[in-house]
Amino acid sequence: MTGRPDAPTPGLTVVSLVTDDVLHAMSRGTLDAQLRPGEVEWVTVRANERGWNAATALNAGIARAQAPWVVCAHQDVLFPRGWWERTHAQLAAWRGPLGVAGLVGVTEAGEFRGHVLDPHGHRRWGPLPAPVASLDEHVLVLPAAGPRFDPATPGFHCYGTDIARRARADGLDAIAIDAPVVHLSGGRLDNGFAVASRWLLDKWGAQSGGVIATPAALLSDPGRASSHRRLGARWRRRRSRRRSACRCTAIGGGESDAAR
Repeated sequence: MTGRPDAPTPGLTVVSLVTDDVLHAMSRGTLDAQLRPGEVEWVTVRANERGWNAATALNAGIARAQAPWVVCAHQDVLFPRGWWERTHAQLAAWRGPLGVAGLVGVTEAGEFRGHVLDPHGHRRWGPLPAPVASLDEHVLVLPAAGPRFDPATPGFHCYGTDIARRARADGLDAIAIDAPVVHLSGGRLDNGFAVASRWLLDKWGAQSGGVIATPAALLSDPGRASSHRRLGARWRRRRSRRRSACRCTAIGGGESDAAR
């Protein structure tokens, strides 16, 4: 069927792994309400029904994308007014070769960068936008022609950190931007996280000196990491977390540090 001549081309494709249709409908409604019909394309993937891990499922969704930008979003995030406009402005202004962007990340040194509202509170770590070495998975933004997730990533954890490191290894930038959402869950570190963490250390441990700081936890390989490196990363991580208090009263507006 041919659309109207004035129908907009999708500016973004949102890929979500869906297990709860009510949550996903709520999330979708918050973004649909701020964009014109046809401006956002939605791709849902039911990974559990297919027996897929997160990386395989997201790659399958990205392969269906028709827009130049792909947003991989958890089914339980709410997008505040102006979210895509704010996000796209920072992506377009970034001067480096962009591989992947997220809303919360950690630098190679172990310091947080990002902005989010979730059950743990309203937190912002500047300056933003900023290069990072790992990213939280609740929202990830990629160029449609950008890197893909490693299908070997076990389960549903650590794929944000892996793709950030993959992008950097390929000469692309991984960044945290100032475009917060409301994340309705605070995350859960289960046995699946331990399995994915071990895999991540096996893959990137030699390159990282045996210490990988992720948004969820500081990972270390005793066989590779010196006590000095491990303690230094832990101290910087704790100091960074203490500086995360956000005095903002809303997250639907404002400017990034780069715009000030």
